Amino acid sequence: MSITPIKAFAEWAAAHPGATIEQLAVAFPKHGQSTINAQFRRTGLLVGDPTRAARAKRGMALGVIGEAHAVAMLEAQGWTVDHVNGRKHNVAVIDLIAHKDGRTIEVQVKASRKYGVNLTQKNALPHIWFIVVDYRSSEPRTYVLPGTALVMPVYYRSPCGIAGQIRMNALAAYENNEISIT
Repeated sequence: MSITPIKAFAEWAAAHPGATIEQLAVAFPKHGQSTINAQFRRTGLLVGDPTRAARAKRGMALGVIGEAHAVAMLEAQGWTVDHVNGRKHNVAVIDLIAHKDGRTIEVQVKASRKYGVNLTQKNALPHIWFIVVDYRSSEPRTYVLPGTALVMPVYYRSPCGIAGQIRMNALAAYENNEISIT
């Protein structure tokens, strides 16, 4: 698979610097959204798109807020929490390390304002806990899942083909859970 842009897309992007992804989609109506997204990145238009840059910053800020919420929740349960992301944001697998009664756990935090959250099964190691913070309403809802829960059939495949998403309503059984190690 080539990572260079398709010639027609590259020529259009050169003639329309600063164009948005919506303008690119209008210019190439016969192409699917995944092709438009890929070509938007490959032509370099993504770099100059202020709306996408702003969304990326909001997403990063939401992640930091979600981690703070998870830390507060864990500390209220008596855990001592260390930040893995203190020096480098978005460490691949874990965000927090928590200690209590001589036990240590690794935690991955996911925060979302949408109806689903990315929880990939490749990161679903049995010893990792997941804390999902749902910010769709004014009062955040918290779900605590052991890594072993991700082998259960709670996944869905959206019409857009986004794999690895779990709907928030599928997490209802894990709402307001405490981390219990037995």
